[in-house]
Amino acid sequence: ELLTEPAIERGLPPAIGPLRRRLLLMRLLLARTPDMTHEQAVRLAGELEGFLDETHHEEVDLAALDGLAPGELAEHWQETVRFLTLVRDHWPAVLAEEGRIEPALRRRRLLDALAGKWRREPPDRPVIAAGITGTVPCVARLLALVARLPQGMVVVPALDQTLDETS
Repeated sequence: ELLTEPAIERGLPPAIGPLRRRLLLMRLLLARTPDMTHEQAVRLAGELEGFLDETHHEEVDLAALDGLAPGELAEHWQETVRFLTLVRDHWPAVLAEEGRIEPALRRRRLLDALAGKWRREPPDRPVIAAGITGTVPCVARLLALVARLPQGMVVVPALDQTLDETS
């Protein structure tokens, strides 16, 4: 995120703040399950935040949620899928009403926009990505682009330089 440029940042809605996100997720949970305690809602909202972050990091489309647990699986898996439809079906409208987006989604869009800009207009200065691993797809794409830039370099932490060519 430190690499982004103001013009790219201004082109995206702001990320929802952590406290507001937690409170709005709690509101959704309590509306769905009115007998849930506030303590349960706080904890469950935190788990949903982690789930949402992971889906955005891994670029998973929640539209595929219905096929996640086939009918022959245990009922608790079916209930889990039904529960997760809450964030698929209702959370986007809450975010839209707030004029915000998920933090991990915003980060992904920022990095992809920066990569797009650098593809069109490679920087005229050295770009060095050091100590970053590419386990998140948008980060891996950005690292691959940096490695191809005219003055780009990727320094991989703890790279085993004795590996064979295939590895």
